Amino acid sequence: MIKKFLLPALVVLSLNLFAQKSKNPGPDAVGNIITEYDYQKNQRYKGYTKQSFYLTMRDSVKLAVDLYLPKGMKPGDKIPLLLNQTRYWRGVEFRAFFKPFFGNKLPGKPGKLLKELIASGYAAVIVDTRGTGASYGRCNYPWSMDEIKDGDEVVNWAISQPWCSGTVGSLGISYSGTTAEMLLVNQNPAVKAIVPMFSLYDAYDDIAFPNGLQFRYFTSNWAKANTMLDKNKLPTKKFIAKMLIKGVDPVDGKGRRNLLKGALDAHKDNISVHDAVLTIRNRDDVPMEGKYLSGIDIFSPHTYRGVIDSSSAAIYCYSGWFDGDYQHAAIKRFLNLTNPNSKLILGPWEHGGYLNLSPSVNAEGTFDKASELLKYFDYHLKGIQTGIDKEPRVYYYTMIEDKWKSGDVWPPKSTPTTYYFTNAQKLSTIASPTDNYVAYTSDTTTGSGYMTRWKTVNGKVKEPPMYEEFGTLTPKMACFTSDVLAEDMEVSGHPEISLWVDVPADDAAFFMYLADVDENGRITYVTEGALHGKHRKEGVNPPYNDIGTYHSFSSADLTPFIKGEPALLSFTMLPTSYLFKKGHKYMVAISCADTDHFEPVTPNGIPIKILTGGDKKTSITLPVISLK
Repeated sequence: MIKKFLLPALVVLSLNLFAQKSKNPGPDAVGNIITEYDYQKNQRYKGYTKQSFYLTMRDSVKLAVDLYLPKGMKPGDKIPLLLNQTRYWRGVEFRAFFKPFFGNKLPGKPGKLLKELIASGYAAVIVDTRGTGASYGRCNYPWSMDEIKDGDEVVNWAISQPWCSGTVGSLGISYSGTTAEMLLVNQNPAVKAIVPMFSLYDAYDDIAFPNGLQFRYFTSNWAKANTMLDKNKLPTKKFIAKMLIKGVDPVDGKGRRNLLKGALDAHKDNISVHDAVLTIRNRDDVPMEGKYLSGIDIFSPHTYRGVIDSSSAAIYCYSGWFDGDYQHAAIKRFLNLTNPNSKLILGPWEHGGYLNLSPSVNAEGTFDKASELLKYFDYHLKGIQTGIDKEPRVYYYTMIEDKWKSGDVWPPKSTPTTYYFTNAQKLSTIASPTDNYVAYTSDTTTGSGYMTRWKTVNGKVKEPPMYEEFGTLTPKMACFTSDVLAEDMEVSGHPEISLWVDVPADDAAFFMYLADVDENGRITYVTEGALHGKHRKEGVNPPYNDIGTYHSFSSADLTPFIKGEPALLSFTMLPTSYLFKKGHKYMVAISCADTDHFEPVTPNGIPIKILTGGDKKTSITLPVISLK
């Protein structure tokens, strides 16, 4: 019973989201196109030892470190290091009654994965980043340059240890995925390979202001959780979790309580990310009037893309179709790497990869992460011929068909097919030659639901299905539907939107959803796109390689709407790979708000015209994959 309630309490751990292979592998399992790696044949060790201590940085700040080594290492054994730097506690301290049950054990699914990595001959170092957990210092903003330099010092300490082979890898999910990527800014030659999983690439567009819209739900809840952690409290209302866990794990040794108290005292002045976000709207705005940093891009990996790429480390870009906006982040990361050893994988997963959320599966994910990670790290850190260098560089999962696909580039080759919106609220391959429009009254109570891609980044989606209520929300939207499909149609890539509107206000936002409608009229969410209307001006000289229309989101490019003057919004929807079945229809639904997630900008109750003909033709272009 205790173990049943343990995992919800451990959502604060950065490795919490790893899952192991099920006894009954599903369609997302390795072995289905993706070659399974028999890593267990190379395992030389069983069990592990754990040490906990402080490392003192160049400015005297002490970082809390857990070191895991394989049990049974012989004198002279040298193994690579896998580094994980986390903002969410490197470990937890169980209350006295429960310590005999757990002690220093690695609990749950993350523990199972870490045990496999250690047994395969790796040292694991997990660090509370500066200003968090049991570490000292202050956290003024995520992934600061001080935090980046800390990673380099930890690496240099590790490679000087007698157990280290001198090669280092790094991995993590979400925040710790970004610490793994930012570690490469140091260009330490010992770091040979990283796996940033389910993590951002552009802090403005991927998480703080997707499409120029403030992601209020995430930043407010993330800030609250961080504040709780910094006070040594679990960010959960679950009584069982609070009963089990006392707080962050102090370092071992004499005076550990006083040391932890000193670290927690140093965290009292940590900055709230949400408070900082509230002081900006545009990409070039200065958070908190420059008190701590000059702009949001300063802690975005894309800002350092050239330095990261020239580090020569192999990078595995890893995400899922329902991982907020982070599957797009993984694609952007991949598109900006020149190292031929870089890889991309996009599964049917939420933020973290526990669940196969393909609407025709909706079950626990069965992808064997240990197999894929060890295939990658054994090759790059140990020189073992695992075969990964012979594999395609890209794997992606097509939902409904429920199959893995592969290639060496993203997006896959497709036939862009344009469908025009009609005043009869249909989607047609033939555009209307005459001016026309569909009237839509803005409704700022419109949302996209609770169990959504956006909720997964806060860890709120624990089980499938998702978007079950989406069909009940579409009556508040303007919906355009295709004819019945005469054959199956695969859409893999980034749908493109050209939206012509007449807006009687200076600002508005537009959310567009691609959905699947079956023979019984049941509506299934597929993907979505959005744009803050004032940011509709198409930019030039994008800061990094991407797919689709570029918007700068800068204050200089703000363009208000003017009543009676039609405006074009061109934008790209979030990528997907989905099979629309014969006999179904596809639908595009338009709203002016997603009150469940984003700060509203559209005035309520204004009459908007969606233009559908003549020279101003609203359309969607789908990346259709030939099935013949």
